[in-house]
Amino acid sequence: MNRIARILAIMFAMALFAAACGSDDADVDAGATETDESTETDDAMEDDEAMEDSDSDDAMEDDEAMEDSDSEDAMEDEAMEDDEAMEDSDSEDAMEDDAMEDEAMEDGAHSGLAIVSIDFDAGEVVIANNGDAEVDLDGHFLCNFPAYEAISGVGAVAPGATVTVAIPVDVSPTAGELGLYTTDSYSSPDAIQAYVEWGSADHERSSVAQEAGIWDGVPLDVEDNMLVVG
Repeated sequence: MNRIARILAIMFAMALFAAACGSDDADVDAGATETDESTETDDAMEDDEAMEDSDSDDAMEDDEAMEDSDSEDAMEDEAMEDDEAMEDSDSEDAMEDDAMEDEAMEDGAHSGLAIVSIDFDAGEVVIANNGDAEVDLDGHFLCNFPAYEAISGVGAVAPGATVTVAIPVDVSPTAGELGLYTTDSYSSPDAIQAYVEWGSADHERSSVAQEAGIWDGVPLDVEDNMLVVG
């Protein structure tokens, strides 16, 4: 009897031991499962953070690219505005130049008047109208610096015609100059119409005539008290 009791006691103890071991294994498995789930959660969170960082970087790059594009567009717009402003300025300058040329024409510039010859003995100058329009010489001025006098009583000269005018100022066959002006603005290249100098160069109004493009600065020779241009 005692033997049977001991056997039963041993069997009961073994059953308790087996039950205890099974519980430990379950705890271990549960702990492992929790660890795996925690690891998977951490990995998922890291993936989400990585994706968010990537999306943020892409968004920042897109914003920077858009800002660069906007900056380039703004620079192109400014360049176009500068070009248009320069074109407008050039156009205005051209219009002003045309207006100045028109005013010069009204003042008599480029009228085609020219001094053909001077007769020192007679005190006369021959003036030709080489232009396309009639020119009234009355009110014009003849100049041999420092003397200036207005022309009167001559009237209009037709295109291609010449007229002999008494020189109202003293001239010497030795050296001098004679300029024909539309006004008494004797230093104006717009007012001077014709010019000659003889005997020596660089007379007072020679530079004005050269600026007007009607004189080359080379003095002419006088022969037998007669100066003939050309």
